[in-house]
Parts: sequence; C-alpha cells; structure tokens
Amino acid sequence: MFFKIVSMDIVSASPIWSAQYFSMSNANNTSVLFPSVRIRDIVKERKETVNPQDDPFSEYTYLGLENIESNTRALFLPKIKTGAEIKSTAKVFRDGDVLYGKLRPNLNKVYLVDETTPIGICSTEILVLIPQENIMAEYLAEILLSDDVKQRAESLTRGASLPRVQADDFLDIEIPLPDKATQKEMVEFIRHHREKWFYYRSIVNNVPQHIQNSLYEKLYNDKPLSAYTID
Repeated sequence: MFFKIVSMDIVSASPIWSAQYFSMSNANNTSVLFPSVRIRDIVKERKETVNPQDDPFSEYTYLGLENIESNTRALFLPKIKTGAEIKSTAKVFRDGDVLYGKLRPNLNKVYLVDETTPIGICSTEILVLIPQENIMAEYLAEILLSDDVKQRAESLTRGASLPRVQADDFLDIEIPLPDKATQKEMVEFIRHHREKWFYYRSIVNNVPQHIQNSLYEKLYNDKPLSAYTID
C-alpha cells in the first residue's frame, strides 16, 4: 500500500477529503531520474480576461472545451464569434500558452497555442498556463496529457454534476522536470511523431471520400474501382 504524508497546513487549507487525495499510485512512487516540481513552480497562470459583450460587434477567435480534442492535443476548428454571441467573461490566450481543461479532467483536454491560432479568448473552464524559462512548452503540454497527471487531476475533482479541478489544486500536482538538453531531445521526438500522426490521420480521413468518388465513377462513368494508395 502507498501513502502520501501531508502536513496539517495542507489538510486544513484544502476542502478535499477523499482517499484518492491522500493516496498515491504506483506510478508516482517509481524511481525517476529527474526531480519533480509542482506545476505552479514552472508556469504562470494567465488571468487576463475580457467581457466580449462590452464590444458586441467585434469578432473573436473563441475556444470552448468542445474545440479541444481529448487525449491528442488536436484542435477542432475554433469558432469566430461576435461579442454579442459570447454570453460570459472569457480568458485571453496567446501564442506559446498551454491550455488545460479543468472541467471533467477525465476528458484530458490539452492544447498548445501556436501560430495557427496565435491569440484569442477561451472559456473560463480552461486554465491558461504560461511556461517559464525552465520548461519547454511542448514538453509541458505532452506531460499534462499523461495518464499520471490525468489520474491525479481526477482525484482532485469537486462537484457531482459538473466535476472540475480547481486551479490551486491542479497547480500543486507534481511533474518530472528534466534538464533543458533532455527536454529538447524529448520535444524533437514529440514533434517528429506528431507530424507522422497528423500525416497518417489526414490520409485515413480521406478514405470515406475516396470510396464515394470511386463508386460514383463506377456507376456513372464505368471506371474501374481504384484502391486507395498512400504516397
């Protein structure tokens, strides 16, 4: 059995009283080569907000949780909305920020903002994190997507109908922090394999249309059915 020893200060400061909170998984007790740090020690939370209804005719690039795909860091097409369409305060995000969905953390929604959507606003159910000098954004995003972080965040959720992890609790989660050289090696590995994944995913997504096109050509132009080829 594994136990986590915590001080009374932590107990009194936290309203969480669950077995999961005071226990640790086997994964968190295995020997690691690199020191662990709290998320709050390697990021700053961007708390800049806007009220879009103050400027109802302006257009905003808006990300809700529904725009972030679970488990993949992929982004569905963000919505362009007018200020009048956005009914609540929203958070500002910028290029290089890491977005983390705090509502239903079991859905595991993480996104690294890049040049494709360099600035916009998002739901207040998303934490906007600014990586600091000692951690690379791509490494941080991938680690936040890990099973260890997901399980820890799930154990910290509050609320029955709308379970969410509070920012302060999430930022206290510990993650391994390799040296910069190791981070760079890992980021190159991540980028290489994500590029391959996006490439093959685009190919797979084109298969249904290829089927339809081939059937049409067979039925109306008597062309032979053609196999789908990968270049």
